[in-house]
Amino acid sequence: MTDVPATCSTRRPSVRGWGRFVLWLLAGLVLGRTVRSEESEPWVSLGPLIQTFPLTLEPGEGVEAAGPFYYRQDRENETLWAVPPFISSAISDDGERSQMFIIPPLFSYRRYGEDRRWQVGQLLNRSNQERIEDGLIRRFNVFPFFFYQDSPNPANDYWGLMPIYGKLQGRLFRDEVEFVLFPAWLKTRKGTMTTRNIAFPFIHFRDGPGLNGWQFWPLVGHEHLEPSTRTNIADDLEIVPGHDKTFALWPMYFRNRLDLGTTNAGSVDAVLPLFYLERTPKRDHTSVMWPFFSWTDNHEEQFKQWNTPWPLVGFARGEGKTLNRVIPLFSVGHTKTLEAQTYLWPIYRRRHQMTENFDRDRWQLGIVFYADLKELNKATGKTARRIDSWPLFSWTRDPDGNRRLQVLSVVEPFRRGLGIERNWSPLWSIWRDERSGTSDARSQSLLWNLYRRDKTPESTKSSLLFGLVQYEKTSAGRRWRWFFLGPRLEGGRAKTEHPAQAASHVPEHR
Repeated sequence: MTDVPATCSTRRPSVRGWGRFVLWLLAGLVLGRTVRSEESEPWVSLGPLIQTFPLTLEPGEGVEAAGPFYYRQDRENETLWAVPPFISSAISDDGERSQMFIIPPLFSYRRYGEDRRWQVGQLLNRSNQERIEDGLIRRFNVFPFFFYQDSPNPANDYWGLMPIYGKLQGRLFRDEVEFVLFPAWLKTRKGTMTTRNIAFPFIHFRDGPGLNGWQFWPLVGHEHLEPSTRTNIADDLEIVPGHDKTFALWPMYFRNRLDLGTTNAGSVDAVLPLFYLERTPKRDHTSVMWPFFSWTDNHEEQFKQWNTPWPLVGFARGEGKTLNRVIPLFSVGHTKTLEAQTYLWPIYRRRHQMTENFDRDRWQLGIVFYADLKELNKATGKTARRIDSWPLFSWTRDPDGNRRLQVLSVVEPFRRGLGIERNWSPLWSIWRDERSGTSDARSQSLLWNLYRRDKTPESTKSSLLFGLVQYEKTSAGRRWRWFFLGPRLEGGRAKTEHPAQAASHVPEHR
């Protein structure tokens, strides 16, 4: 994809101009009419063939053509166009931001200034990132076979060809990774801890300041770390906990001593499945014939819990937690920040999370047959809501009060994101209803504009059957148009204003 230079013109092709060209073609072939001058130009209303309209939820203009297979939106700060499900592209007016999705999640491309990233199937990806401290960094990956990075600092360059050889930095959740004929040899570093693997994952040796360990997995292994101190970002001295861990015949035998050097030093002793004993100042946990019998005494959160067997049957009592659970019949419990209910799992489930600044309440029937999510931002007082009923519909209300109803909703209850919204949703959205939260603007569309209605504070415009029936209501009165005959319905540039913008204008007095 060729990037749009930041110095290029930000002038966008007019949706009205694009629609006028197509209307000329259709009118010449079908109706034998031409479009009038720009001042009296109407919105194009030919249903699934082509439809132009003002956007409802934000300032701008839109055009949809060929049913669900093409649309374009000239928004306030960007231009978005798509040919669902194949491709969608959005470019900001200043050319600094762009996004592209091709049959998502197959391919995606994102750019912000000099930072660029593209990926194919989450396996093949490349990125250019501009960092103040490192300059421009270029990466190219074919996961998990090839890794490459080019940096202005040669010390940060790396490449790897799996399984032959590689030396990587900041990848695979490690600061450094080095391998030769993997899995024959693998060396990793995370912080000050270095691990050398022979015949990964069976044999490894680990070392670092105050640290030494080894394992012949799954037979036996041991690791010991001495407690130490470090200075944190607040320039305060803090303790780095130590530990002593031993296992044999993994996962049957454990003997661990954890958080050494701290006030929460504890122990874990286990011979599974016979018993599991965990003892700390904050929490005691005992399991016998795991997972059939277990109990927990949580001193910190002040509750006791019994499970028999875990996780199907459990009961908890105390200030910090109350629980009654017999899955699949019922599970009802609450803590200081969470309320959870389940009846005849998975028939009915509810989770209500409460924090100092946020409130999130979600309940659902079945896996996704019906789900209702309510969110409250306590700091701003704004609320949002989303209702999904697969595959029937999805309804949303954002914190600004904008509402949207979509019928059908095939993928959205399971997976959301710009790629799904732009490339896939138009294909099965046989009914759409959008309403602005800041004005009286509303739009409705059935069968990809076979019927369409657009309402603003100044007018109401409807069209049916490829524009054969059109209706408009304004302050001047009502008008009908049948089979493209009768008085011409008004439109023009003045009606491209978003209602929120129009309301801000002050009439000029002569």
